[in-house]
Amino acid sequence: MRYLRVRVVLTLVTLGAAVALWACGGSTTTPSPVSALHVTGATPLTGIGQTVQLTATATLSDGTAQNVTTTAAWRSSDASVATVSSAGLVTALGSGVATITATYQGQTATAAVPTSIGPATQSVMTATINGTPFSAAVVSVIRSANPAVPSGQLLGISGTSSLAVPFQILTITIPAALGTYEFGPAAIPSGSVQLQSSGAAPMTWDTLQVGASGTVTTTLLTANAAAGTFTLTLRPLTATGATDTKFVTDGVFTVTF
Repeated sequence: MRYLRVRVVLTLVTLGAAVALWACGGSTTTPSPVSALHVTGATPLTGIGQTVQLTATATLSDGTAQNVTTTAAWRSSDASVATVSSAGLVTALGSGVATITATYQGQTATAAVPTSIGPATQSVMTATINGTPFSAAVVSVIRSANPAVPSGQLLGISGTSSLAVPFQILTITIPAALGTYEFGPAAIPSGSVQLQSSGAAPMTWDTLQVGASGTVTTTLLTANAAAGTFTLTLRPLTATGATDTKFVTDGVFTVTF
């Protein structure tokens, strides 16, 4: 009899747990399959480095919609015209039409992104130097060979604040390759600010001095254009009469060459 009572109790406990699981929604359900995929947000691009964010939306078989932009697989039909990131961000690189395809759970959708890159525009270099805005009136770019860097080439980008004295020249020399690079006394990338006054040699602050630092991130590089951001902590070259430290923040360059 005792054995029977134990068995009855166990059976009731098991049934009670099953009822509780059902009441709490613990039953296993199968997610609705994807019945369609749509890509939206495509607009024409007119400049090298210009971007547009696409959105991928999946329609499920139960009629609900789900944003799958960050989980879909993206590809471009022509990477020389425009590239697309894993999150659907399209970047223009040349003239033409790039077909951007998103794939998610067996469904695909496309969007055409036309690009029309006109003649090279004026190069731009801006920053803030010790709290004062800097905007280059003239920007020059030199591309030179250097076997010491993996890309084998360096870009020298200089911006002059004015055509009349006094003026400043902000210069960065960086590897001709996409990526983030560190400035410093022992680094190949370098940066400097020169202050040119009338009738005197320029005062110089640069990253070659002890205590200098900074970073540059090159976000775009083609055969004839580059773009990126940078910050610099420049120490004075005392032999030129420079003193204190110059802090370069919010540096941005978009150049053609």
